[in-house]
Amino acid sequence: MASNPKLTMAAAVAQARTMLLGHVASDAEIAKSVRPDKIQCLEDGTWHTMLRRYIKRKYNLTPEQYREKWGLPHDYPFVAPNYAATRSKIAKKSGFGKKK
Repeated sequence: MASNPKLTMAAAVAQARTMLLGHVASDAEIAKSVRPDKIQCLEDGTWHTMLRRYIKRKYNLTPEQYREKWGLPHDYPFVAPNYAATRSKIAKKSGFGKKK
């Protein structure tokens, strides 16, 4: 920080994190990676309905490791929002989670 007085503390932390861990996704990249019907893998740019299985199979990363690597928030989705809503409706319609 001393060599660059215009660098804020948040920017310095982000810069240090990037140097130590590699690329950290910006807020804009995170927002663009989630669409209603698909989610983009930040590792290779491919689009998926369900990301969890893909990152485990291709990169051997758990969701926690993926979030940490890319600096994603703890509530970052691994299933496309529309797909999750559809599956939720199906589960509720079939009585999943209700006591018999």
